[in-house]
Amino acid sequence: MQIRRDLTEGNIIRNIWFLALPTVVTSALWDLFNIVDMIFVGKLGPSAIAA
Repeated sequence: MQIRRDLTEGNIIRNIWFLALPTVVTSALWDLFNIVDMIFVGKLGPSAIAA
């Protein structure tokens, strides 16, 4: 069963947030991934980075 939501009715701010939430979560997870990646690369020595 598919749930449908009418975005033309109700609180406009809540409806916009409902649409933006997946993008916000994806962006936050992508940023977290990049931060962890930089931490791991930062622990490598210069010779490992140059290889």
